[in-house]
Amino acid sequence: MRVFLVILAALMIGKSDATAQNDPAPVRTNFISGATLSSSELEAVIKLSNLRGIQTVAQVSTEIHLSGKTIKVSGDEKFEGRSVTFKTLRIHRNGWDRQVRPDNAPSVGEFWVEFVKPQQKEQTIVQIGGRKVRVYLTGGIKPAGADKIIKAFVEGRVRPSAGIPKDNVFGEDLTQLSWIHSSGGELWISFGKPGTLFKFKLDGDEVKFLNKVEMYE
Repeated sequence: MRVFLVILAALMIGKSDATAQNDPAPVRTNFISGATLSSSELEAVIKLSNLRGIQTVAQVSTEIHLSGKTIKVSGDEKFEGRSVTFKTLRIHRNGWDRQVRPDNAPSVGEFWVEFVKPQQKEQTIVQIGGRKVRVYLTGGIKPAGADKIIKAFVEGRVRPSAGIPKDNVFGEDLTQLSWIHSSGGELWISFGKPGTLFKFKLDGDEVKFLNKVEMYE
């Protein structure tokens, strides 16, 4: 009898482990102040995303734009080296923005989407201290270039240009780094705050901030 119980316990543990491995990963959330979703609302957003072609939702975020607030859904992630590709979908909520809801727009409850397919996006995984962070690299920025910029941040080799208050630069949370971009020979960086961009340049092995731009108030 004792042997039987031991075998049964081992089988139950194995079954429990297998079930845990088959459980879907929890959905990450990143909600801005004044634009949060309850559990039931999150379920509605996920259901709508599934209907529009994102089979496995990985993250649901809320964002602010000039026209108001929207919901961004990311999912169907595929990893290759340091690159992660995924689908994104913008979802509207009644009363959150100035968008006019089209007749027969795909919807679940008060959440709806325009007649568009999810977009394909790509981020690069970078190491910041002990954390791995996903960053958009656009305009020709390569992972090696991003590593050089991030290393300067981590090692404190960052300084503002004349006339830029230190608080505008050093008050940013490096772990919230979200985007590095090159355009016309100019470099831009964002730390996750909606609409807040910093213009900078590489000066030797230092990062020098040139300007701060607030796109949204």
